Amino acid sequence: MKRISLLLAAIFLCGVAVQRDALAQPAPEPAPVAPEQSRQHMIRVRNVPPRIMAWWLDPRNNAEPMEIQISRKNEEMVEPRRVGKAPDAMPLPAGVQRIVPIDAQKALLVFGTDAGVKELQDLVNFLDQPLRQVEVEGQFVQISAEDVENLPLDFKTGKNPPGPAVAKSAIAVGQVRGNFSTLLTQLVAQNKAKIIMAPRVTTHNNFAASLGTSSSQPAVIGMKGEDGTFRPLFDAVTQPENARIGIGMSFRFTVTPSINADDTLTLLIAPMRTLQLTTSQKNNEPLLLQKLDGVLSIANVRDGDTIALTGLTTRLFAKVEDDPNAPASNVVLFVTARIVRRAGEEAQPVALQR
Repeated sequence: MKRISLLLAAIFLCGVAVQRDALAQPAPEPAPVAPEQSRQHMIRVRNVPPRIMAWWLDPRNNAEPMEIQISRKNEEMVEPRRVGKAPDAMPLPAGVQRIVPIDAQKALLVFGTDAGVKELQDLVNFLDQPLRQVEVEGQFVQISAEDVENLPLDFKTGKNPPGPAVAKSAIAVGQVRGNFSTLLTQLVAQNKAKIIMAPRVTTHNNFAASLGTSSSQPAVIGMKGEDGTFRPLFDAVTQPENARIGIGMSFRFTVTPSINADDTLTLLIAPMRTLQLTTSQKNNEPLLLQKLDGVLSIANVRDGDTIALTGLTTRLFAKVEDDPNAPASNVVLFVTARIVRRAGEEAQPVALQR
């Protein structure tokens, strides 16, 4: 019996020693985790243009959109104004390297990790809210000065910002009273008016829109002698890169609409004409680039109203070969702005203050 007790005690002590040895052993080190690999992801946007969203989120790799650049130049002209600014400056989530806008697909191409892109998706959803839009229609109408005086125009609505260029300008801004479409149709039918062009564009609130026309044609540099013979300055065989040049001309006007709190519209309008001479070499700088900036004009109108800019002439649309001494005809620019409304959104009647 004594031997059995000693044997049991020995077995117990051995078990305790084995447990102590097992507890004393260090825990195995965890295996190293491989870093998450970056890859391409596609994020869809519904409301904000991708180029603007990419500039908001990743300005280091995306240039400021052109419509915001144009609007920012005139930022002090129309109040209140918040030109294309995101709500707050937000850094890119960790793991996101770059954002590339794809406007045609209304999407963002994102280079980053799955975790970083998932966080970026939440940020895009937060910023991708509907932006109010404005449809701008412009009609350049050739009409005599006498018929312009008979138009129902109220020149109390528009104004030109103060400045040296405005003091020398004959451009006046007025609002068209009555039914503009019916009035213009009657003038055209009576051969008292001719529509030169009628561009139309839709832009976002406080974003500049550009409307106009452009043309390009080849030309040869040379001199005309006393006998009337034209002699090129460059040989077309030995100097083909200099023998022919391209003449590009464009006339356009920019409109920056601002939707006010009472749903009236403040329009900032600026016409511009460009002349550009280029050679046949693709990577060369233009031989001549001349921009003739027009006068800035401001008008406050109701949704759907039409304003008229008088004081323009057909010289704005003249071609290079046209005689500069030829008489110019009178041109009026009619601009109609309409707020683009979503389903269920109704317009409220507004009376402009005089």
